[in-house]
Amino acid sequence: MTKIHDRSFSMGIAVKKEGKYYVYQVQRLPVDIHRKIYSYLRDEVMLHTWMEQYNMDDMIEAICDENYNAARTEVISNTYSLYDRNEAKYLLWRHTLPVKEKRTGYWYDDSDTDYRKFAKDLGKMMLIEYGKIIQSNDQDKITKLYTVCSIFIYMYNNTDLLFDKRVITK
Repeated sequence: MTKIHDRSFSMGIAVKKEGKYYVYQVQRLPVDIHRKIYSYLRDEVMLHTWMEQYNMDDMIEAICDENYNAARTEVISNTYSLYDRNEAKYLLWRHTLPVKEKRTGYWYDDSDTDYRKFAKDLGKMMLIEYGKIIQSNDQDKITKLYTVCSIFIYMYNNTDLLFDKRVITK
């Protein structure tokens, strides 16, 4: 079986006319132009692929699992804040107990957090935002959601690493 890659179909185009096949030669684009074109499409293409391929609810729940990455709710919320800061704060306030201190501000107690419900809510939020992005085709939001998904997939695929809030940077 032969592998198909991005340059496979650049030899020619087969067209059927009156029962006969004609092959028209197509001039190839240089590899650097192929890569330049793909660099503009990469975020959008990979985001659509990932949203179909991965179940975000299960992935986020696995990242939070003690036997997996043991990421806390703050880490997940900080990651999602790269896309939408207000929704990330709302998610954190909804699933943890905010504790106010005089000097340091808020810290969040997630000892009683139901991570399954937390993951379901975040997965639902991401799917809703993905639907809005498809309708609006906003390139800035596509890039931000691509970044968030790529961080979650990296965390999911690297079970031997532990993540804390210092890892997530802009």
